[in-house]
Amino acid sequence: MSDIIKDIESIKSELQSSKLLEETLDKALQVILDLGAKVTTMEKDMLELTEYAEYIERRLDFMSSPLEDYEDVIGPLDYEYDEDDYVESSCPFCGEVLFIEEQLFKSDSKIKCPNCNKTMRLEEKYLEPIKSED
Repeated sequence: MSDIIKDIESIKSELQSSKLLEETLDKALQVILDLGAKVTTMEKDMLELTEYAEYIERRLDFMSSPLEDYEDVIGPLDYEYDEDDYVESSCPFCGEVLFIEEQLFKSDSKIKCPNCNKTMRLEEKYLEPIKSED
């Protein structure tokens, strides 16, 4: 594209200093023809890319339909994950790192560690061991 811009600048300077109008117009016509050829190539490329994008969209639609069927059975799937809704803590018994929903701390709940199966109480974003096991 930069070569076309240079040709246009060349034609511009020739028009200002040359008396050979026919030669200059021939060059201008050639630049216009070159631009037309490049636009035609770009149109073909754009059509090819559009067809490819439509193909990908059809494939994605085909792949997502089983998920949509699954959502009909269990309800809509929540794909959003907000890490602010979870608190990172560790089990006071085995040290396993746990990610616990913040709202559970507000309810003063008890949970079992998935690693050691021991029960602990949730208090103010910390896990407190419970001496007597269930």
